[in-house]
Amino acid sequence: MVTVDKSADLKTIILHKRAEYFRHYYAHLNPVDYTTQQLALQRFPCNVCSTCYPTLSATPEFDDFTYTLYQLKPMTSYWTFEAFRAYLRRPTRGTIITILENIAFRSPPKNPERLVAQLLEGYQFEISHTEVEAYPTDAQLAHYSDQVNDYLKRIREREEI
Repeated sequence: MVTVDKSADLKTIILHKRAEYFRHYYAHLNPVDYTTQQLALQRFPCNVCSTCYPTLSATPEFDDFTYTLYQLKPMTSYWTFEAFRAYLRRPTRGTIITILENIAFRSPPKNPERLVAQLLEGYQFEISHTEVEAYPTDAQLAHYSDQVNDYLKRIREREEI
């Protein structure tokens, strides 16, 4: 019998979202021109970008929720807010996973399953700094930036032909 480590799967999702967020962030920072920037943003999309998907009508509950996650340095958007609203209506593992899929943690939880368990109990709790992974290293951030810059370079080279 093969067992799947659900915590590892959730951790993979969280780390993928973090990488997605940083690539998208760097696409915003490289505005060669509007058209090129839009191509970069399309190439490196991210549903947790508050610039692209602003939360226009956050609630005190959502503010409390994001404050609870402060140690994890969350990046949220309209889609996070909508997932949170679904969680408030029906706090299940499924709605919690949907929330986590709609947040980019710049410093993710070491044990995502613990975070899920805490959220099943409610959204106001404390996260210890010992439960938090480190912020990406300069080398990791450079890698994300390089991916965007390489894409922009290929676009410029195509335009010169």
